[in-house]
Amino acid sequence: MKFEIIFPSTDGSKETIVREEGANWFNALENALKNGGMAHMLNNILCDIKEDGSIHVTETITGKKFLIRELDPNRVAAKGPEVEIGRTLKKRDPNEVLAAVFEEVLDGFDKPEQEGLDFFLDLAMKHIPADAGSVAIAPLAARELTFVACRGPKADGVKGLKLPMGQGIAGFSALNNVLIAVSDVQKDPRFFKDISQKIGYPTKSIVASPIAYNSLTFGMIELINKTESSSFDEDDIHIIRFLSEKIGEYLNMIWETRNNNLEDE
Repeated sequence: MKFEIIFPSTDGSKETIVREEGANWFNALENALKNGGMAHMLNNILCDIKEDGSIHVTETITGKKFLIRELDPNRVAAKGPEVEIGRTLKKRDPNEVLAAVFEEVLDGFDKPEQEGLDFFLDLAMKHIPADAGSVAIAPLAARELTFVACRGPKADGVKGLKLPMGQGIAGFSALNNVLIAVSDVQKDPRFFKDISQKIGYPTKSIVASPIAYNSLTFGMIELINKTESSSFDEDDIHIIRFLSEKIGEYLNMIWETRNNNLEDE
């Protein structure tokens, strides 16, 4: 698949347009950013899928925006009209956003694994109001996520379900180690509809963040259908990124302790 990626200018001049191939739009953007020495921008992104299929991506740290369009192989893409790329972000000091959760998150580190994961998920939903949320983890080097902590109207139906790494937006987040927010999942071809249909729960907006520590990925945390808003925003990104990092530290501590105990036996 070939995509056209429009990069924002740094001085107000004309945008730069590049064409990249990839299995999906994220891979194409990844290739383009790596070639431009900007691979770090992939870690925290907001994503809006528009009615015309174009993808408006905003990097939440710098506020830079990218427009991605899949090229039709049967025609030559014509230059379109000038477009406004992405959304306008409200800049805010991340320290201010995280002040309310910084002290609370420490209480989770003394809890056993299941209780701790439930605690961190509840904390995420307390500060990022959403209809539902879940944590899915995978043993190291495993290719499958298991939902172990769930909240929302269909929590009982989700807990215990398995999802291959890379499948759906949640699996995509865990496999690629990228935090991503999508305003309308029905327009995103990566959305895995099977779980939503199986439990009878319609999904609109989603934010998913990988749970990782150093180079190890333990799983992901996701929130679904933000309340009182059509999409998750920059402040939500700061909070869930911080919490997912702390969950990664927590799980690394739990699993190291468990392995050390096994070695001592």
